[in-house]
Amino acid sequence: MILFHLLCAYIWSQNRLSLSGRIKAIQDRWKKNVLEAKPILIIGVKPYLADKHIWEPLTQTDAKLGYLGSIDEFNLWVEKYRRIRKIK
Repeated sequence: MILFHLLCAYIWSQNRLSLSGRIKAIQDRWKKNVLEAKPILIIGVKPYLADKHIWEPLTQTDAKLGYLGSIDEFNLWVEKYRRIRKIK
């Protein structure tokens, strides 16, 4: 299953998230899809922990993860957040 996700809008000067109801609904759907998916393929992005709405569900899922991208940064993320989960 391939999952696509819309990033949220940041208000950098105020260091907080600006979420419309629509974007929040998309983020909630992303989390639900990630937690139900088996396996997950991540393409062309590196872990960016400030994007909690993207990466926290990926730490919570037991799905196998496939990854195409910056492997060094991904491996650091795996070591810190997914040690007991399956990686492909």
